[in-house]
Amino acid sequence: MTRDAQRPSLRILLLLGGAVVLAGCAAQSAGTPEPAATAASDQACAAPVIAGPASNAPLRPGERVELTIENLAPFCADTPRMTDNANDEPVDAFDVVWVQGDRRTVIDVVQPTDGSPFTVDITVPADAAAGAASILIGTAALPVEVAAAR
Repeated sequence: MTRDAQRPSLRILLLLGGAVVLAGCAAQSAGTPEPAATAASDQACAAPVIAGPASNAPLRPGERVELTIENLAPFCADTPRMTDNANDEPVDAFDVVWVQGDRRTVIDVVQPTDGSPFTVDITVPADAAAGAASILIGTAALPVEVAAAR
């Protein structure tokens, strides 16, 4: 067979192969419908957010501070499943962690239910140093500034 005679056959073969692939994709997308979510926790969730004092003034060691947490839910389809590393069980409580430098201190524990906003009162550790720090809850972080102790 000459080279010119092979080209139309190759073109037809490529077109038929592409048609078969596209037909398979169309059949797959028209086939099984997506399962409906059975519970709110199975749906996509917004990223968790922590809000602190409205004044943004530096915090002082020993000061009580009210935090508002939104969108913190133990089970969401679009966020990593948080588990207890010992037995891979899903967690239903989250540590509130004070982070300053390489020091991490659990200062409270919260138990959200469905991602609804809630508040928690925390106390800035009495030995917190002046400077930058963060408060972590689940995957959310709130950067804060600590003033020098009086």
